[in-house]
Amino acid sequence: MAKAKKAPELKFDTGLKRIPITFIDREEQDFISFNPTDMNLPIRLKKAEANINQRLEDYKDIEFKPDGTPEDEKYIDAFEEMTKIVSDEIDRAFNGHVSDSVFKHCNPLSIVNEKYYVMTFIEQIGEVIEYYVREETETGAKKANENMNKYLDKYGKRIGK
Repeated sequence: MAKAKKAPELKFDTGLKRIPITFIDREEQDFISFNPTDMNLPIRLKKAEANINQRLEDYKDIEFKPDGTPEDEKYIDAFEEMTKIVSDEIDRAFNGHVSDSVFKHCNPLSIVNEKYYVMTFIEQIGEVIEYYVREETETGAKKANENMNKYLDKYGKRIGK
């Protein structure tokens, strides 16, 4: 009896990186995974930041009681909705559920060190993205051109020469 042939598969490495998150005051570490060199990530992140800032403007005049709840109880539901919107915007930017890890110990709208926690995350993740993009462009572009040239040699055209 003839052995059945296995159908060919497509296999790709999409550049996914596992990035550690350290919660200093909890002495705990978690991870988020995303492709920091996804060329659309900075665009999605800028849109998310703009959308979040726009929505935060709607809530800038809310006054809070000493216990942290809004003075006017009609804002409680709005605050919960805003928290979900922020998490959804961040997840959309990263094409995954990074908000589950990032905001598991602190609400994204909490003010920590005079900034909204979500904005601190956006600033710090920007540095991570820049690091990987710089690393990839310094080494990856040259290697990618070399690989492409292997395929283009037979057509008489080369990249970067």
